[in-house]
Amino acid sequence: MSWVGSKKKVLVIGLLIILLVSNVWIIFENSPKPINSTGKINPGELVDYTKVFNAKLANPSNYLGAPNMQEKIYITIALRWRNEGMLNKSLEMINDPRSPMYHHFYSWNEFKKLYAPSDNVYNSMVKWLKDQGLNIYQTYPLHNSITIYDTI
Repeated sequence: MSWVGSKKKVLVIGLLIILLVSNVWIIFENSPKPINSTGKINPGELVDYTKVFNAKLANPSNYLGAPNMQEKIYITIALRWRNEGMLNKSLEMINDPRSPMYHHFYSWNEFKKLYAPSDNVYNSMVKWLKDQGLNIYQTYPLHNSITIYDTI
């Protein structure tokens, strides 16, 4: 592989790490929300990752040494559930002893049909990752995550 190809992979993996560490879900978001007036990020809040990146993390004085270039790095990308509001309400009702839905659980197929990311979204994400030169380590039947790997 050429140096340019390796550099592209490193950039894509770096971006994915920033997104995951920041708890940012902008892959499917068209317009990221700005940080609130306090400058803090609430858990689950969608923000523009460029406004929360800490440049001090890239300071060479923070480096621990040369990495093993053959060591594999695994990253699992979690996708959002569809119909999150409905899912949260269903979970409340299933766990509420006063609800007629109490302990009426979904089958695996019902849950996938109602809440898992669609086949189209999932397959598009897998294809995009492969197109970026990344290796798919594992896909999951509920289409809620994808694990990729590569060497440093």
